[in-house]
Amino acid sequence: MRATLLITSVGLACVGLVVAGAPADEIEDITSQVTLEEYQSYLRVLTGVDPIPFSFPPYYVTDRYSFGFDIHEVGDWIHDHFAALGLDASLHVFDSSYGPNVIGELPGLTDPDDIYILCAHYDTVAGTPGCDDNGSGTAAVMLAAGILSQYEFAGTLRFITFAGEEQWMVGSQAYAAAAYDAGENIVAVINLDMLLHPSFDNMEPDPDHDLDIGGNTASQWLGEHLAEQFGAYTSIDVQLDDSGFVSNQWSFWPYGYDAVGALENTPSEIWGGSIDCYHSACDVMTNPHYEWDFGLEAVRGSMAGLATLAGVLTCPGDYDCDGVPDEEDNCPSHQNPDQADCDDDGAGDVCTIAECEGAAWCADCNSNGIPDGCDIADGTSPDCQPNGVPDECDIADGTSPDDDGDGIPDECEQGLVGDLNCDGSVNFFDIDAFVLAITDPAGYEAAYPDCDIMLADCSGDGEVNFFDIDAFVELVVGQ
Repeated sequence: MRATLLITSVGLACVGLVVAGAPADEIEDITSQVTLEEYQSYLRVLTGVDPIPFSFPPYYVTDRYSFGFDIHEVGDWIHDHFAALGLDASLHVFDSSYGPNVIGELPGLTDPDDIYILCAHYDTVAGTPGCDDNGSGTAAVMLAAGILSQYEFAGTLRFITFAGEEQWMVGSQAYAAAAYDAGENIVAVINLDMLLHPSFDNMEPDPDHDLDIGGNTASQWLGEHLAEQFGAYTSIDVQLDDSGFVSNQWSFWPYGYDAVGALENTPSEIWGGSIDCYHSACDVMTNPHYEWDFGLEAVRGSMAGLATLAGVLTCPGDYDCDGVPDEEDNCPSHQNPDQADCDDDGAGDVCTIAECEGAAWCADCNSNGIPDGCDIADGTSPDCQPNGVPDECDIADGTSPDDDGDGIPDECEQGLVGDLNCDGSVNFFDIDAFVLAITDPAGYEAAYPDCDIMLADCSGDGEVNFFDIDAFVELVVGQ
């Protein structure tokens, strides 16, 4: 971690963002895979206790100084680790005098343009093994990559280890600038920097024994989300800090990217002596004050934060969990195990409805899961006007009145004026029904329940009365 001036923020404002969720048991399954053995295995290589795997002759790291030789060896090892996990691994050489940034990418399946980053710096001050600063964060990223690469996500995950942090975040600044120039949509960045020494001044018990999460004002939502995940899936306390303290997360803020950093203490505490081996040769794995359980919980919480943000898919290969593989599903974003496609256009009915942009035929006004156009076409719903909207919907929304409550819009019940017996024609057989309609409306409706008494309004004045007689006679005689 690089010592720097604290940036004071002036209040926090919530940012409206929809965060993808995941069932609790899925996240618990992810976090439960974090083990001390694997975490320390990466740290043993990073601090020179064990040689770089598969090196011959065995190569032991002395330090990871940004301008040294070892950082290139370590960068290659991290790159190979990402590649072995099946990630899209790459080296970002931003300046040939520095070690490279190392990236491992897991593309998102449904929202690949939305990018979520878990990162740390892997360089050290010259001559220091850098177990806590920042082997602890680097090992966490490597461990998280190994676990999360087994899953599928809606958004794209990137695992990054940066070089040049101790020279004022040079590597992360170059990376953030390049991402911005490329127009990348980085939604969230979680940076891990020093995770093993939360006890200030080696005190026991420590009143400030927590993980500090800091960001700028715009990133408040991200800090709050991360704190929620730590509360749900870990046993350690978390404290949100709005002072804007810096590490690699700082590099993303000028470009409008939201980013937070997680540290064992605030920068002012660290610079004030919370760890006596900070930037020193005694920053080794055998330091008696390092708290391994705390470090593991920091890994678990950050993984939970990343997984819930990126949207872990609970049914790999079947995004909507409807039992139909994505490559065969005609609507992979919405459950439709029956694969109904009433108009045979290749898009399932549920997707046709969900993606409808106001056209009447693709709406579902009666909420039966079938586009209205299909309901009308197959006779499920009448459209007597016709206006492309099922009659029951026109009646329900008041577009068409239905005074007698029979489910048929009034304008459709007019039928053939004068046809009081509803046989499809106007003739002498309608006389008895016509007389009954004028003299005994209730009797008419009882005798002819499927007919509309307004068919007797032969004069067209909107009422059924004796003034309709002459007009009715003219209709009958004229047939």
